[in-house]
Amino acid sequence: MNPQTTYTVQLENFSGPLDVLLGLIERDKLDICEISLATVTNDYLEYIRNTPLDPHQMNWFLTIASKLILVKSRALLQQEDLEEVDEDIQDLTEQLMALSTFKEASKKFSLNSQNQLIAAPKLLSHTQVIYTNIDANSLAQAMNSLGSSETIQKTPFRLKRQSSQAVRAELLKRLTNLQKIELNHIHTISSNPKETIALFMLILELIKTQKAQLCQGQNTHYIEVYA
Repeated sequence: MNPQTTYTVQLENFSGPLDVLLGLIERDKLDICEISLATVTNDYLEYIRNTPLDPHQMNWFLTIASKLILVKSRALLQQEDLEEVDEDIQDLTEQLMALSTFKEASKKFSLNSQNQLIAAPKLLSHTQVIYTNIDANSLAQAMNSLGSSETIQKTPFRLKRQSSQAVRAELLKRLTNLQKIELNHIHTISSNPKETIALFMLILELIKTQKAQLCQGQNTHYIEVYA
């Protein structure tokens, strides 16, 4: 290589010594082996001379450079007894092979990600209902009726003191089984006033997240919740 010619490997992120070395080998379309390392040693040293590096980076690059100089000296000696592979050189070639494999896999993964079709999330499927006469006052009326409703026949179901997650799970199960329940009958699920209020708030949360529907009852002014 002409001593006035410089070679720079451009990467999006910091170029480490292995990145630079692999780039030189791939530039010349060489296999990753000891002979290839000897071939690109001068270019690698030229890269170090012409690239600003901080002390930490320079130490890293010089470590690889020392191995390349060993490779170059072995190639220049051309002695038959040098057929035995040096452990450091073998380790260097294995690291380069691993880096090459990783980069190739990254390219394929990136390409697959760009070509992959991502479907939009499915919305809750339900029959569209036009709600009338449902406002803050009707919700407040249903809320106030919880404490004043006449006692009606209760189903054999009672919530024990549980965490909010357990209460939510019980409520979803109950609504699924009932299909619908009038809001002012929530107290039939639990006789505990605090749990009844908690259930009311959970139903509002389900409606907000489209896990339940709110509509005007046909034969009553109360709100009904559908699972």
